[in-house]
Amino acid sequence: MLGVIVLLYISPTKHWFEQSGTRSAQESELSRLDAENAQLKRKVRALKNPGTLEQEARRLGMVRQGERSYVIENPPER
Repeated sequence: MLGVIVLLYISPTKHWFEQSGTRSAQESELSRLDAENAQLKRKVRALKNPGTLEQEARRLGMVRQGERSYVIENPPER
């Protein structure tokens, strides 16, 4: 009788251990995603600033209307 009771508890115990491992993996994934979300929110706030937006546009090679763009090929070595 004791053997039957032990056999009945094996499957639920195995399932509990599997869920415990899955839970810790999901918690670490949630932590990573929370950090990424916070970083993206900071970037959105920064891009709402006109100065930051202009700096990013210039980094991408954009110029204001009426400005002249210059490209320097093979700049001299210092």
